[in-house]
Order: sequence, then structure tokens, then C-alpha cells
Amino acid sequence: MTDEEKKKVERIAALIKEKHIPVANDDKIKPGTVVEMVQRALGNKSIVKGKKRVDKFNMDTHTRCWKKYKIRPETGSSHPERTNTKYCVYDSMNKNYGYTQAWVDFLIEQMNKDEEYNSLFE
Repeated sequence: MTDEEKKKVERIAALIKEKHIPVANDDKIKPGTVVEMVQRALGNKSIVKGKKRVDKFNMDTHTRCWKKYKIRPETGSSHPERTNTKYCVYDSMNKNYGYTQAWVDFLIEQMNKDEEYNSLFE
């Protein structure tokens, strides 16, 4: 390849190269989506609470889980950033938490164990 041909190839490669634009928290999952993912993975089971039939894994269950496994601090904490970053990260700009796929996988594994699920309500 001549020098002129190499320059043309380099210019074409530069034009084709995809520009990477960073997106904050792109790999994090909102709590409601975590609930949906776990509930679906559990087979969309429902249980009776009081006189109502509810999803087995719902937002209340999720809250009980992050408290039990100490994934993040309580709401209103003076240090919301003190999370288990394997499972959860605090977003200071939006003042909320994002969860990881590892958290979803952990919950699916744990919530498939009846004794573990029942321990949330003791």
C-alpha cells in the first residue's frame, strides 16, 4: 500500500469510528425495574396478604431485602453514599439509588428459598 492509500484508509477509518458518549449510571437498574425482574424470574407467583392477593416479590419485599442484607442505608441517612457497591450505588445528583444486575441475580437466588423469603417477615 502506498503512503497515499494508507492516508485514505486512515481517513475512512476515522469517519467510520463510532464516537463513545458516556452516560451516567447506564448500567444501573431502578428499584421498580428490580421488582419486575425478580417477580418475573420467580414465575410471577402471588401470595395472600391479609385478604388481598399480591405479587410475591413487590416493592415492600425489595425494601425488606435491602434492609436485611444491608445494601444501602435507611432513607434520610446523613451518609446515603455508604452502600454495598457490588449491589447498589447512590446517585447524589438525583438523590436516588441504582441497583446492579448482581443484586437482581442475588435476589432471585435468595427469594427462591422459602426459608429465606419467609425470614423477611419474621
